[in-house]
Amino acid sequence: MKILRVLKKFEYKGVEFRIALVERPYMNSNESIQIREVLAPNGGTLPVYNYNHRTTLNEIMRLAKEAIDDFESLGADIIDECTKEL
Repeated sequence: MKILRVLKKFEYKGVEFRIALVERPYMNSNESIQIREVLAPNGGTLPVYNYNHRTTLNEIMRLAKEAIDDFESLGADIIDECTKEL
């Protein structure tokens, strides 16, 4: 994963997340694609993939917050997971 540029930073529950344009390999080929991902402070990504190319940054931010809340409702300490060393 190569971070091309940070599009937006936002803070949620005391942790700063970034929405970034990243370059990922495409299906094990030499080609790569550029996608927007939500990055945690430790370099990991949040699983927020249900958006398309027209989705605004504010909508991606809302989806990330909903994903964090969903994980916490299942009993996971997502804030600890996002800040620990990989």
